[in-house]
Amino acid sequence: PITVNNNKGPIITFAYAPIVNICTNDSFVFETQLFTGYTYRWFKDNVQLANANLNRYKANVSGNYRVEASSCSDTFESSTTVKLNVLPTITPVISKDKVEYCKGETAKLTVDNAQQLPTKWYFNDVELTAFNAKSEIVVSADGIYRVSFFNAANCEAKSTAVLVEFSEPPVVQVTRSSDKVLCDGESVRLTAVTTNGIKYLWNTGETTSTIDVGTSGKYKVLVYGTGSCAVGSEEVEVVVNTALKDIKPTIIANKQLYCKDENVTLSVNNQGAFPTKWFKDGTEIVAFANKNSIEAVDAGNYEVAFLSGSCSRTSIVFPLIFSAPPDATITKSTAKSLCEGEILTLSVPYLAGNKYLWNTGETSNLIKVTKSGAYRIEIFTEANCYSTSDILDVTINKTPNVPIIPPLNICQLLKEEVELKAPEGYLYYVWNGVRTTKPTFLVDRAGDYRLTIEDVNACTVTVIYKVLPYCKELMMPNTFSPNGDGVNDIWTINGLENDTKASITIFNRIGVKVYETNGVKAFWDGKTKNGHAPVGTYYYLITTTNSTKPVNGTITLIR
Repeated sequence: PITVNNNKGPIITFAYAPIVNICTNDSFVFETQLFTGYTYRWFKDNVQLANANLNRYKANVSGNYRVEASSCSDTFESSTTVKLNVLPTITPVISKDKVEYCKGETAKLTVDNAQQLPTKWYFNDVELTAFNAKSEIVVSADGIYRVSFFNAANCEAKSTAVLVEFSEPPVVQVTRSSDKVLCDGESVRLTAVTTNGIKYLWNTGETTSTIDVGTSGKYKVLVYGTGSCAVGSEEVEVVVNTALKDIKPTIIANKQLYCKDENVTLSVNNQGAFPTKWFKDGTEIVAFANKNSIEAVDAGNYEVAFLSGSCSRTSIVFPLIFSAPPDATITKSTAKSLCEGEILTLSVPYLAGNKYLWNTGETSNLIKVTKSGAYRIEIFTEANCYSTSDILDVTINKTPNVPIIPPLNICQLLKEEVELKAPEGYLYYVWNGVRTTKPTFLVDRAGDYRLTIEDVNACTVTVIYKVLPYCKELMMPNTFSPNGDGVNDIWTINGLENDTKASITIFNRIGVKVYETNGVKAFWDGKTKNGHAPVGTYYYLITTTNSTKPVNGTITLIR
């Protein structure tokens, strides 16, 4: 027998909602009931999917999906179409209102939820249900925070974990090097003593742990610790006494310079009526406290200080010097007895600024004395200190008195001698370098004779005695020998010493003139203009103003 089955159409079970939503990275399995002998094929957007021939299909791409089934060859029936939506998720990003937090603060965490997606917050992976659906939360506990967005497919996208830590804030206290009220020009050191402190910011703008303060004001410091935690200190008030800031105490003296034992008044320019202290050589003069002027009797370095509270301002040192009287001791340039014509220098020590007045009217510290007398000097210093010297008697001895001696005559041809006489009564006589006690000196030749007379005061005088050659009659030798042996080398005529106009002419034997001279040079040395005259007899002719007739004769020249 042959059985014929009349197959009904294929059975397709595809009971899905028209639209199915899944999350990104997820997949959805479409499935129809499996029947033996069925053939399946899947379509996306009416395009058959390759190798999709099972009763199920795993999809992860958005599209319109359906399945066709066939219980007979070539006859397929299609399921309904289901739209698969792969919905994207938005990963939230948490923003902190600060980078770091200090204990006692709160942290504001914010997420940008422009699409108003459902949210969930987590703390250390534990859901914070109280913060669901919030875009901003405020927390105060250390830990890890996350937030999730959910899309229409209820897909969850978690943010990156955000660590929130609350650092321990620093502790700060400001100490000061001194608690006293400062004086102008002084300073106090303020120090920020802290634990956990890293950076400093004073209200002066300085950023060191210590500052030096010299002006009045209130000072505080902001100290930053780890996590940028900052704690401000309490204010510290600094007080500066500026009452003496522009005050310059100056000692004023009633004179510039003082003499010994002179009264001195020192005053100070205290227009502000400040209390005062006076000091001498660095030691306070208690008796002068709060005085604006004092009487000083001792030399030294004086200072005065103005007081304002614990502050003071001291003047520059005023050196009080009492000048000693000037030295008026006169010193002589020599201790020996002086003679007329010599100069004695009288002097006193020189000091710049001193004034000098001698009883001679001279005004230097030394004078030149050439006369006997009593000498005295007065000296005035710049401080008008005065001294006068003792009287100094100066004696200038007169030189020996020698009368003028007229020239003496001597006739050497007659071997005359002349005695030179000096005044008697003197200590020594030096005749032409010969020292003796005799006032006379015997000479046998014409010439100049030098005499120095010395008295008991060692004063001397020098005179020249002139002894002139003179004979009463003309006298001349009749022979001479100019051979250079020092004997009779010159033919000399005596008696013409006072006749300068006399003329002497020498002729040879034949009457030729060989030499001519005058009364000033009444001699012949045996020479002519041609050289030495030859040996022989010569004739001379002498004319004088004392005779109307010339004198003539012969002279023999031998060698």
